[in-house]
Amino acid sequence: MSEIKMIPVGKIFITGDNPRKEFNLDSLNDLGESLLSHGLLQPIIVRPKEDYYELVVGERRLRAARLKGIFEIETRIETLDDATCMEYRLIEN
Repeated sequence: MSEIKMIPVGKIFITGDNPRKEFNLDSLNDLGESLLSHGLLQPIIVRPKEDYYELVVGERRLRAARLKGIFEIETRIETLDDATCMEYRLIEN
């Protein structure tokens, strides 16, 4: 079961598990401008932890939002195991 809500970007932790390791700053700036102009077209996905949320997919969108000073981001919260998280990350990338 999943839930969609706005979450402060500061409560979302990025792990080192994303297959994508490099993020072009110009590309992030462009994406951030798009977020400011048009909003987020697809929510990021996180899983809940004790005091924060762990990012599952949407690292570029989250980084772009932070870069542009966006305080909250639309987020789909799902309870996922580690294997499913990695599967989502591989599918997304």
